[in-house]
Amino acid sequence: MSTINNHVNLDAKFQQGAQLQQNGNLKDAEYSYLDILKTHPLHPGANTMLGIIYIQTGRENEGVKLLEVSLTQDVKQFWAHNALGVGLLNLKKYQLAVSSFNRAININPSYADAYFNLGKAQRELGKSRDAIVSYSKCIELDKNYAAAFNNRGTIFLEDLKDYDKSLENFQQFIILAPNSSLGLNNLGNALYKLERYDEAKKFYDKAIQLKTQHNKKTTEKKNYEDQISKYRKDIKLDPDNAKAHLKIGDIFRKLYRIDEAVQNYDLAIKIKPDFVQAHINRGIVFIKQKYYDEAVINFSQAIKIDPNNIQALRLRSAAFKELDMHADAIKDDERAVDLNPDTLYLLGSLLDSKMKICNWENFDCQINEITKKIKNEEHVIGPFLAIAFFENPKLHKFSAELYNKKNYPLNKFFPKIKKYPKHEKIRIAYFSGDFRNHPVSTLTAELFELHNSNKFEVYAFSYGAKDFVTQRLEKSFDKFIDIGKIPDNDVVLLGREMEIDIAIDLSGYSGDERVGIFAGKVAPIQLSYIGYLGTMGSEYYDYLLADQHIIPNNMRKWYTEKIIYLPSFQVNDNKRAFPDKVFLREDLGLPSKGFVFCCFNNSYKILPSTFDSWMRILSKVDDSVIFLLGPNKNVKDNLQKEAIARDINPDRLIFGENVSMSDYLSRFHNADLFLDTSPYNAGATASDALRSELPLITLLGNSFASRHAASILRAVGLPELIARSTEEYESFAIELATNPEMFQAIKAKLRKNLSSSLLLDTKLFSKNLESAYQKIYHRYQDGLGPDHIYIK
Repeated sequence: MSTINNHVNLDAKFQQGAQLQQNGNLKDAEYSYLDILKTHPLHPGANTMLGIIYIQTGRENEGVKLLEVSLTQDVKQFWAHNALGVGLLNLKKYQLAVSSFNRAININPSYADAYFNLGKAQRELGKSRDAIVSYSKCIELDKNYAAAFNNRGTIFLEDLKDYDKSLENFQQFIILAPNSSLGLNNLGNALYKLERYDEAKKFYDKAIQLKTQHNKKTTEKKNYEDQISKYRKDIKLDPDNAKAHLKIGDIFRKLYRIDEAVQNYDLAIKIKPDFVQAHINRGIVFIKQKYYDEAVINFSQAIKIDPNNIQALRLRSAAFKELDMHADAIKDDERAVDLNPDTLYLLGSLLDSKMKICNWENFDCQINEITKKIKNEEHVIGPFLAIAFFENPKLHKFSAELYNKKNYPLNKFFPKIKKYPKHEKIRIAYFSGDFRNHPVSTLTAELFELHNSNKFEVYAFSYGAKDFVTQRLEKSFDKFIDIGKIPDNDVVLLGREMEIDIAIDLSGYSGDERVGIFAGKVAPIQLSYIGYLGTMGSEYYDYLLADQHIIPNNMRKWYTEKIIYLPSFQVNDNKRAFPDKVFLREDLGLPSKGFVFCCFNNSYKILPSTFDSWMRILSKVDDSVIFLLGPNKNVKDNLQKEAIARDINPDRLIFGENVSMSDYLSRFHNADLFLDTSPYNAGATASDALRSELPLITLLGNSFASRHAASILRAVGLPELIARSTEEYESFAIELATNPEMFQAIKAKLRKNLSSSLLLDTKLFSKNLESAYQKIYHRYQDGLGPDHIYIK
């Protein structure tokens, strides 16, 4: 039994070393292999892997000896022959290196790395044409082997003087490795030899710019490596140094090296089980990865140790919200308020938690307190929540500017973008965490498919989850790039290397945001659309898409961007299927007779003032009910309580259960009139209602979000359903519910207008948007700054 256990422990140590080596943690991997070799000096795997580490870290003589030992134990390790060859190559023993690479190829003829290294050794021996053959075989086995194209191009350029072929190879290398300053410089060299001097200069300039950026990034990376090295030395001196493990974990978290971050937090907790910050930081990793249940466990452990830890309470509240456990989130936020009411964004978070379940206790007091603090330039609420709960565009702008200045100031790490040459096709890139079954994508899917491929190259930069909608979207773009685990600065470098002309942010401050990418100026022209309905309050977003109904000229002062005025703001997907299924009213808990009002907006959009109007409407329309979403029991209980407080029978509030998207859309047919919320209107939901031939009434406000539904109604030719006051909103609803002739006339007009409306003319929307892109691009190319753009 002990022998079996020894083998198990040995295998575990080897696997641990291999995992560390794979993650780039060569020092700890080395310790693991040395530990194995103390008791098993002829272990072939440990000798091989340790030999590879020695060669990777400049200790070729030691590495070669270990690999030779390993190969005496197992001569068929083709990767060991290859590694031995690399060591010999570095020691300038070129003929011996060639022999090692050939042994690797004889064992595994499909080993591309061995052909690549063989080519390097052959060139060193002056056998350039043999090297060409080896690099060509490497590329045949792996068409994405970028370095093989570069090395083959170098031989054509320097040895064989075939400049056309060198150019072809360097061009392919740059496609595969766009961030290589070496490749750009080599491409410039080939163009220079072909006497294409202007083109050569362009690539030389780009190589210099990229090298400067790379040096900064290398310095930053080295700083992190130096810090890790320092903390590891501390651990060597004191193996029980939990704080050092925490610090290493924090660095790996910043570098998106998630597994290593968690491993170090685990080590810190193992050493010190009551280490609150280690539990918190471990939870942060999981919340970033959207593992909210696991995050709650970590934050709860931290709170168990330190019940007064505000950071843990705030973070657990955020995780609870994602799990729709809003009552629990409220408890954590209220506890945090008791401890320190001035904590950044805490009051806004508490208000949000309460609004998610329609808990309106002390609502007016909270609104007044938050308003006062915003005016005092206190960081009390984020821009998205300010838009949802306040009908005040001045306050929206101010809160956005405060938030942007604190969280996403202009990133001065990067130099100003030098003017790109005029591209044959304008390069546009959409950035979103919602390329999935989400309102942003259900509205925009067809737009991406309709972009003119003769005039535009269209890219997607995605940092969210994928699902069946993603599969459709991926086919719409020239390239769909997953940046979920790529740091913002690296994304900026990638966008600049691709020479993206126009970057469109489809998320804004909507929660799952990557504004840091735009703070680094990923493109010379940057704008926002549809995911966040308001100003970004920054100096680096140039444009905001809208229409003249959403942002009239006299309201432009509340926006830091220049406005692109489209004929209609909201795009739609005409390919989206609307179900034929018809429910009976009784199937949905609705009365068989009587007028059915409805609102299927999210519960946080229902303000007390809106609910007041709804209850007054119900009181004036006999036998009417209002059909609402009932995402959880808290929402139902609280709204029924509020109805009773307004002398309305709570049974007149009917709540729809969570159902499939198909059944959700089918329910629209069982309602008579949609009552919109204010100041945060229906958007995608308004389109769904109107496309289901369900009329909608909205109250026009002064902010983007409170004028959104009015824009949609105008796009479908129903401006008469836009109310200018609360009284008008209520009277419209009452009149339509009690005047069958008027109601049927509105229904008939909606039905007639729908198919030919701006709302559903996605082809025209695409042309208008592309016209806007062309206008702002030409302004940039002409050396002009951003200005308001009108598309007729």
